[in-house]
Amino acid sequence: MGSEPESVMRYGPLVLLETVILEADDQPLIRRTSTLLKMGILPVAGPKLMPVRVPASATRKGVSGNVYDEYRLGLASACTDAVLVKMVSGNPKVPLIRRAQPPFAGAWWITGGANYTYRPVPHFALWKVHKEYGLDTSDIDEFVTKHGLADDECSYKGVHIIGPIGFVRTAADDTGDPAKVCDTFNLCVLAVIHGNEQELCHDKDHSDIWWMGKHDLEPGCCGHWYPEWAVRKALGIVQQAFELAQQ
Repeated sequence: MGSEPESVMRYGPLVLLETVILEADDQPLIRRTSTLLKMGILPVAGPKLMPVRVPASATRKGVSGNVYDEYRLGLASACTDAVLVKMVSGNPKVPLIRRAQPPFAGAWWITGGANYTYRPVPHFALWKVHKEYGLDTSDIDEFVTKHGLADDECSYKGVHIIGPIGFVRTAADDTGDPAKVCDTFNLCVLAVIHGNEQELCHDKDHSDIWWMGKHDLEPGCCGHWYPEWAVRKALGIVQQAFELAQQ
């Protein structure tokens, strides 16, 4: 136990739930990112996403807190996270943000959260990147509407969603309420900033920002294995893409 990261010891038996369920093949992501870096354009990301129509009887205002908690008890959440990479003086770096509140309070993390219903994954990831890095304070509906994002849009203002790098499961019990254990299945996508000079910061739900490079990656550096895994994988992909683009 002495050599394990603090997060493993803190979350105890719950860490047994956590795992990398599926890890993506790096090569297609390397080629896409290399094309972006070399030509300044985004290759076709995939088939067009069909919009999902919400029944007229549905409500978007949700339910009362107690009903929601009872429904959620025992169920895992579906989440999407984006690990953002930017080339800085020829080296890829990831701006990690420190979580101010549970779950995983105090850990260095990537942007993301529980998926909003009927929203395409790229829309959600783009919105989260802009919101949590202090670039846009809009809610997701306003963000998509005011920027006129098409259903299959994967880019906005220099932020590009390249594709999934893996699918993982995380769990946390630091909420202070035994009935509110955080158990999530996370689709982690690679995102890059290309030609965007806006300064990144952090939103009110985070307390600091850290531009992490490959030399900063040490066991336990993030306070949790998941962002560490995501950063290591993303930096490796973008570094190889950058080298391929120079050929």
